Amino acid sequence: MAPVLRAEKCNKLLSKVSQSIPAEGRDILEISLSRTRFAAGERVFDEDRILFIEKGIASPMVLTSDGAPLGVGIIGSEGAVGLAGIDNGDYGFQVRALTAVEAFQINARALSLACSRSRELEILLKDYSQALLGDSILTLLCHYHHDLRERLPRWLLVATARLGANRLPLTQEILAETLGVTQGAISMGLETLRSKGLVESTRKEIIILNRRKLRSTACRCYLAVDREKKYLVNYRTL
Repeated sequence: MAPVLRAEKCNKLLSKVSQSIPAEGRDILEISLSRTRFAAGERVFDEDRILFIEKGIASPMVLTSDGAPLGVGIIGSEGAVGLAGIDNGDYGFQVRALTAVEAFQINARALSLACSRSRELEILLKDYSQALLGDSILTLLCHYHHDLRERLPRWLLVATARLGANRLPLTQEILAETLGVTQGAISMGLETLRSKGLVESTRKEIIILNRRKLRSTACRCYLAVDREKKYLVNYRTL
């Protein structure tokens, strides 16, 4: 069986992790990796493992003051879930699959050991974790300062960019929970975008028809999140 890291479509961060480890240590990394899957809506965070998403998107979630969950970011094939545990950080996030998710998993202790032997790897993962935290803070601020008419287009743009496709296999129920609003509000918001020829939608799928025009309806946070996305993908440390 071919090594898992030679998969045709690999997680971008995992590819950089592989590049950060001396050649003699890559076989050990590949042996430690295995594949896993999650259904849409399923909780994917586990303190004992790190997940490098290959397909699909997931969202870190926090609880609002009234106890309702709220999405504060989107993670796709550019990143990973659970890296806060590498440096003993704890930001109180839960992470849920927004769509069906396929991922590579590795034991957190194994990756932590690899970091202790590679300064370059340690810096790479900590920089990613900090960038992801910054993205989450920005998204949370956007939730409190902008209404759904601006937040929904921004969210759809970021989600499709993370997914790498303009077709989102996403239920309106999950989208409403992620954005902290009712399904009725999501339905009305999508109908407004549909009437402008920007999207098509059903209860289980949203299709972006015109990204350029959709950007013009998004809040100004989109530009900041878009820059953050490019950082998350490219990483200044490599």
